[in-house]
Amino acid sequence: MRIDRTRVEQLMTRDVKTCGAHDTLSAVAKIMWNHDCGCVPVVDDDGRLVGILSLNDIALEAAREHVPPTRNVSPESFTETMAAVCEHRSVRSAAAA
Repeated sequence: MRIDRTRVEQLMTRDVKTCGAHDTLSAVAKIMWNHDCGCVPVVDDDGRLVGILSLNDIALEAAREHVPPTRNVSPESFTETMAAVCEHRSVRSAAAA
């Protein structure tokens, strides 16, 4: 694959799962887990895109909960949080190999 010649439509997800802005992180994490995706579009009541929630957003929020707001998130804390959030993706990838 050549990135300069590959079109988005060749790689994009066609069966897009969405969530609402008032859904819980737990519900959206379940969508990510069940559909093995790293981000979920957030839509309003009319189905219009209002944002995107990513694994990165969840990991950063989890890190903020465990680190006092007066300190920066350490690379170690972020790495541990990201690994926990993404753990299922590694397990699935290893199983598929």
